[in-house]
Amino acid sequence: MQDYRLIKRRYLNRARIAFSDKDVLQEFVDTFTHRDIHDPNSFPLRNTISRLFHLTTKLSFRQNATQIFRDVLEGLVFHSSDDKTFSEHILFATDIDHPVMTEMAEIILSKSKIIIAQFAHILIHNDTLTQNLATNYFVEEAIKSNATIILIPHVNWVNGAKLDVLNICKLLKEHNPNLITIVDGAQALANVETKIDNKECNLDIDFYIGCGQKWMGSPLPIGFARVSESFYKNKQFKRFLFTSDYFSEFAGNEPYLDQPALDTYNIHFSILFDTVVKKFQDGKGKMLSYYYSDVLNNIDPIIKLIKEKTDLSVLELPKEMRSGIIAITGKETSLSKFYNKLKENHFHTTFDEFEFKKTKLDFLRISSPLEKLNDTDFHILEDVVKSLK
Repeated sequence: MQDYRLIKRRYLNRARIAFSDKDVLQEFVDTFTHRDIHDPNSFPLRNTISRLFHLTTKLSFRQNATQIFRDVLEGLVFHSSDDKTFSEHILFATDIDHPVMTEMAEIILSKSKIIIAQFAHILIHNDTLTQNLATNYFVEEAIKSNATIILIPHVNWVNGAKLDVLNICKLLKEHNPNLITIVDGAQALANVETKIDNKECNLDIDFYIGCGQKWMGSPLPIGFARVSESFYKNKQFKRFLFTSDYFSEFAGNEPYLDQPALDTYNIHFSILFDTVVKKFQDGKGKMLSYYYSDVLNNIDPIIKLIKEKTDLSVLELPKEMRSGIIAITGKETSLSKFYNKLKENHFHTTFDEFEFKKTKLDFLRISSPLEKLNDTDFHILEDVVKSLK
């Protein structure tokens, strides 16, 4: 139990990928034991997500975010009555989209129908970066591409840069109301404050994609998409997307699309995910503010320590664009040593690479703790940093 507590704490409780949280699992068991499984009102998962993350309840669930993204694309290309044919659809993406998203897109669209715009040079190693600069550049490049579908990351998976997706989608729709906007929120929910829909559906954002295992701490992977009213009312599209939903009663039976899953094996999964999401609530059913505000303060000591005591570089961002993610770059040998030392002490990090200005850039990604690091953890971090010399 002591090792579990240690690992859980030093996992920083952020960006967890199917990390089995015993506290959540025990709470789920207790909840399930005392729940009437024949009462449809006992399964408020869509309402829970809607209330906490300011999304409508028009949610469709899959195993992970990339699978729901793939199915959304397939629905748009092959199962939508918008009079567009396969050959007419073009997807606009950027070099800061997570690679699995573009890989999924290639399953539905040929490579020739996917435009990858260069955007990393705006967000990375840019001393003049501002939110307005990022927004204007993204919108200009998207419009210039003549694409029909626009993919926008809410938070960049590399250095945590938060984009103003509300304004980006608004500007895109003002230019052309027929553009289809898909926001990738996998790195955002519970990491930054999200206010997508305000009572009514925000029609500038056609699809908002999220997942539970990255920041919410779901012990099992889960992905979902909030679907805008216009596409929800499209019978052909809705029939395709929602009859494959994890949590619809009698999956594949259209009259039951809006009902909770009472008779499928996923009933347990829906309760588990609902239990996870509800841990973010305050007493009034609203999001606890520290999930998207304190993370910025809690990561400051880590940034300061790395900047002052190592020759590594932190990819810093303007405050308006910061999230709970920081990226660190430097020599591959130093990053690798840092990564291994952190791992030895049970600190969860990501060691990866991406292409930047036609060269490979290694980076180490650290996520912010939900609470301030205790003295023991911080001193161990100091020792790890000192060992890099």
